[in-house]
Amino acid sequence: MRISAIIVNYGRAADTIACVESLRADAPHVRAIVVDNPSPAGDDDRLERGLPEDAVLLRSDTNLGYAGGNNLGIRRALRDDPQAVLIVNNDVILEPGCVDALTAALDRHPDWGVAAPLSLLARDPGIVDFYTAEVDVPHIALRARGRDESVTNVPPGDAASDYVTGSAMLLRRSALEKTGFFDERFFLVWEDVDLCLRLARDGFQCGVTTNARVLHARSASFGGDASPLHRYFFARNSFLVVRKHLKGPARYEAEAFGARRYARWGMGTKLLHRAIRRGLRDGLLGRWGPAPSFLLPPATK
Repeated sequence: MRISAIIVNYGRAADTIACVESLRADAPHVRAIVVDNPSPAGDDDRLERGLPEDAVLLRSDTNLGYAGGNNLGIRRALRDDPQAVLIVNNDVILEPGCVDALTAALDRHPDWGVAAPLSLLARDPGIVDFYTAEVDVPHIALRARGRDESVTNVPPGDAASDYVTGSAMLLRRSALEKTGFFDERFFLVWEDVDLCLRLARDGFQCGVTTNARVLHARSASFGGDASPLHRYFFARNSFLVVRKHLKGPARYEAEAFGARRYARWGMGTKLLHRAIRRGLRDGLLGRWGPAPSFLLPPATK
């Protein structure tokens, strides 16, 4: 199977280079397309020097976010006529045999539009980062199975999932052509959930194979799942998921549920409280795209 891989970089050249090196070690036939989104001064030079000669480096003039950065890479990848596109976070390391196992999973399951590996925590590979999950849009819930549990609890083999995390996913080209790319309004967070829900709408299944494994630093690029930046995007973008996938009274009930839920998320620092409140407001008002400037590091404003 012909495959192109997309890795989005944002100010973490060392992580990106390590990710690309793990890809080359596992699947030297897969071309890496690195999207620089764009990096602070100095980091872009380190990135260019550290990438292999056959890697493609795309520099964006503006920060397109995770969704837009991957879309830029996908458009470039399709010029090489791949049969599938591998999306990989730059804080991910592929374990040996990962790409072949993902390819084999798509071959076994013609109805799968996307196959994902079992994701393990980089700091403790005996613990699961992501296995499978149920998506409950009316209650704005992602119920992950196995998360933060021992890998020994995960049954071996293939499993269907409502969604697979965008940190590592092999997307069938035919699925991308039918369903489309990531919705760039999300910018960051929930974009993978939305894509998987759209794939399901178009008749494709999502699945995970434990034969493929990656190590994931989990949200290293924006400070972790509990950071103000992540909480802002999680709260805000959940309303976009609701608006896209629910209609009529169900949509309004879910929005009301979300508003009540996030209003109770005020614990923590003043910045975290402000981020959640702003995410709630922007989500209800339908304001998408990049984060507000008060959540960005000084070098990126």
